Amino acid sequence: YTLAYIFLQATLDAMYEWAEVTILQGFPLADEYWHMGEYIKNVQEKVKALDEAAAPHCFQLEKKMNLPKRLCQHRMKGRTEFTPRALPAETSIRTLLDPTQVPKTTPNLLYSPDGDDVPNPLSKVPTGEVDALEISDLQGKRRLRQRLLRARNVTSIDSAETRGIYNDGNVPYRRKTIAISPGEGWQSRYSYGDGCDGSLSSSSSCEILSSRNCLMEGHQGSRGGIWGNETTGWLFFHGISVENGFVALNLEIGGREHATRRLALLESLPNSFVFEYTAEVVKGFDADVAKVDRTITTIDKDKLLDKMQQSVPGTGLVVVYDDNASGEAKDISIGVRVTGCADEIECQFAVTHVYWS
Repeated sequence: YTLAYIFLQATLDAMYEWAEVTILQGFPLADEYWHMGEYIKNVQEKVKALDEAAAPHCFQLEKKMNLPKRLCQHRMKGRTEFTPRALPAETSIRTLLDPTQVPKTTPNLLYSPDGDDVPNPLSKVPTGEVDALEISDLQGKRRLRQRLLRARNVTSIDSAETRGIYNDGNVPYRRKTIAISPGEGWQSRYSYGDGCDGSLSSSSSCEILSSRNCLMEGHQGSRGGIWGNETTGWLFFHGISVENGFVALNLEIGGREHATRRLALLESLPNSFVFEYTAEVVKGFDADVAKVDRTITTIDKDKLLDKMQQSVPGTGLVVVYDDNASGEAKDISIGVRVTGCADEIECQFAVTHVYWS
């Protein structure tokens, strides 16, 4: 009902505006009422012109979360393993990974999503009641979209193979320069996969896991990530094109087996725990990351606790690249790993989001 009402109300508003404008200005309706280009451009210009008086809450993030104020005036981009999301196969973290590190693990689906949707008796509209799907013609669109997706066989994951060197001596942590190689054994865990885009038509390919006890629930929300530990070595992200000199990672430290005590988990890590990262500006192309000397930033447990912004329990935002000096567009390659922690559960960590601007 809600979906049908929104479309009907929007259509009614458009018809009212069409009538009012053409009564005053005559036919045909001017192009500015048909196209969104100028409207979107106007919104973008207003965002770029934001100041602290117009958007105080955004500019306060510099003090609250140590995020640069310039982010309030520029667009952010990102990748994640959380679902649902638009264009799942194109917006996952896996599209940024080194090709050799893309996890081979996939969700364990209970049955193949290639067929038509399984009818849900609980969603059947009683006789004589309003059918919102029929009003919106979504039933037909669902079937058409499934045929198109099957014809396109949308399963590929694009990965950029870009490498480079960047040296920033202003980072207040221990640094070293060394050639490093991609690690092995990284896994994609806790995600419902690339079949979850939030649409009704994706219900046949999302969350149909063997571990679920209610397949008709229609719940597409998952909090996935790329998981590893001390043994999996370095995890590399490539093809991050920044325009405003900012890259941040959202990390989850500690296995979800200890979800009841997540708030104290970081404090329970051994003092030998070390988080390392490298952020390199790409210059040209190098097919072998091991041949590239990278500047590594090393952060011990205490400094990581200070640097990590824990806006949500169990997660933490870590800024790995912040350069406001040049103002030039750059391609950045990021690498992360943990060392000094051997516990199989507490020393797990995941990258769940990559943000850049």
